[in-house]
Amino acid sequence: TNNITFSLNTDGVAIFKSTKAGQLWPVYLSINELAPNLRFSKKYLLLAGFWFAPAKPRMTTFLDPLVDRLNKILEHGVQVTYPDKTMHTVRGQLLLSSIDLQAKALLANHKQFNGEFGCNSCLDTGKRLRGPHRVWPYAGPIVLRTNTTYGEHVIRVMETEKPYKGVKGASVLYRHLPFDMGQGFPCDWMHSVLLGTMKTMLELWLGRKNSKKPFYVGDKILWMDEQVRNMRVPDNISHAPRKLSDRQHFKASEIRAFLLHYSLPVLREVLPEQYFAHYVLLVSGVSMLVSDNISEDQLSSAEQRLDVFCKEFEELYGESPQTMNVHLLRHLAHNTRLYGPLWAYSCFGYEAMNGHLKRMVHGTRFIVEQITCSVVIADNLQRLVDTLDPNREAPKAVRLARKLCITERRSNVTELSPGVDRIGKPTAFCPERIDMGDDIERAIKERMGDEIRRSSCEVFHRASLAGQNIYSRGYGRETARNNRTVEYMAQDSVQYGEVLMFCTVHDENLAVLKSLQPVDSPLVNLAEVNNPDVKGALTLELENFVIEVVETNMCIAVPIRFIRRKCVMMQTCKEGKKRTYIGRFPNIVEHD
Repeated sequence: TNNITFSLNTDGVAIFKSTKAGQLWPVYLSINELAPNLRFSKKYLLLAGFWFAPAKPRMTTFLDPLVDRLNKILEHGVQVTYPDKTMHTVRGQLLLSSIDLQAKALLANHKQFNGEFGCNSCLDTGKRLRGPHRVWPYAGPIVLRTNTTYGEHVIRVMETEKPYKGVKGASVLYRHLPFDMGQGFPCDWMHSVLLGTMKTMLELWLGRKNSKKPFYVGDKILWMDEQVRNMRVPDNISHAPRKLSDRQHFKASEIRAFLLHYSLPVLREVLPEQYFAHYVLLVSGVSMLVSDNISEDQLSSAEQRLDVFCKEFEELYGESPQTMNVHLLRHLAHNTRLYGPLWAYSCFGYEAMNGHLKRMVHGTRFIVEQITCSVVIADNLQRLVDTLDPNREAPKAVRLARKLCITERRSNVTELSPGVDRIGKPTAFCPERIDMGDDIERAIKERMGDEIRRSSCEVFHRASLAGQNIYSRGYGRETARNNRTVEYMAQDSVQYGEVLMFCTVHDENLAVLKSLQPVDSPLVNLAEVNNPDVKGALTLELENFVIEVVETNMCIAVPIRFIRRKCVMMQTCKEGKKRTYIGRFPNIVEHD
């Protein structure tokens, strides 16, 4: 169709250490119909405006012009020229707004999260403990807010001039009629799960004030630090694992890697069984909701697991840690039903763009002018390059402009097939000179079904598969990372292995892998789980993203295109007992 939808984000960005110098509030619009790898890229993420002042913006004033523009795009559309030179009218509307809790309260004209009726998605009142501290105990079925009830609450506020059920007045977005004020503010999992719930869990387990509690494992933090630091992760994870003793400085992407990958292998060895089983509910439920392939059955199972996690939280950890972020876990599955996987509208992409904006500022004066100038230059650079004449302009300037605009193919990359590239030059196959050479040769012969001439087998150690750079064990320059552990398709199932080498034989491009076999026993021993609700939730069928495996000496050769994505290989060792795990990536499109 010729219609598109937008997601909106705004948040305060600290340009300087002193808040007196002012805060930057950019407003972004992302186009939901774009491919995931383009949606949050610098080229396609729209900077709709920004505010710079010491005080926070008044949203009804700040965003009023934007809402007017959105209404015009909805009603009249925008004329767009297609590649075939035909003109089309494209209409658009605002579908959702993904922001953190503080900005959400400002934009929705709603009470903050620590106030009564502070949840933007439901009518749970919460429970006040002391001072401004409010908790959100599990209180049975949730009553969701709707656009209709929001309108009724706004009328009540106008009549009484007092907040009603959390609503303080009409939001500026209420003027954009298609926007659902009841469910149009989905939970951002970067803030609510990673910087919220997970930071709470880490402090519960490791904080000294909990040293007398049964769930405290801070006395084992040196062992945990050693296990995490020894892990060699692929370059999908930008930050190498840091010590848990540095957890106060963890970025959201580091906490994401800990939650999805490292935490289960490490905590399995130290956390009491009932607490570990309870935590598995959180990891498995969230992992499913950030996956790029979610069935309705798996969505329901993830929802039940997260619901049981919240229900049993108070019994295990007490009343006080039940923050708004823990409560928001109950809304994640509903948000996924409405708008898709959590990564599709998380704030990771917007935060990355905030970093680009900050780098546009090079002095303490004329901040607005500096950012405006840089944005205009970036937007018009391609058109400038198209008009440059090498005969008239300085050659160095032309080369620089083209380099800034055009992604040039690396000189050592050769396309083998659509989506599969070879990196580097091939060499002759010589089994005597490589580790497990005879097993590798046998695997290639089994794959090809006949004898192979070594002279016709070209070996290489680096390949690019749909943008993922995968290395083999034979690539000797990789020491701090592990980009050779992968999941691949074979016999109509997902299997795991370590890439030993790549080769081209009789025009077929193969990866030779050492197989990693999953262990039959699950991570949680259900016989030791006493809580029937937790046990029942763990028996629900749900895809696993952390799997215990054993290394084998069995080699298998498969077409390179059968490789799906890289994995995180993790090992722990306690009291001489070693375990090996595979951490699968639920998706490979979300920004860091």
